[in-house]
Amino acid sequence: DKKPAQRVLACALCQQRKKKCDRRSLCLFCIKAMRKAKVQCVPRTPAPKRKRRKPTQELIERPVRCEELLSRCSCVQNSAFHDT
Repeated sequence: DKKPAQRVLACALCQQRKKKCDRRSLCLFCIKAMRKAKVQCVPRTPAPKRKRRKPTQELIERPVRCEELLSRCSCVQNSAFHDT
């Protein structure tokens, strides 16, 4: 029932300029930038959650097929080794 606490993200300006954000309502970088120009400290919106893709049937069957091929190869190699 409980949702995990939402992470506090860096503000948009810190993310854009790749600066370390202290994640306060007004971060120190934005305060310094406000002195030079009119800048707003806007919290960044979280990226939309991506849906996980389910493995297709082909991906599920691939390891089994590989194991079958390997066992056939080892049988052929063993018989060729004993025939000589």
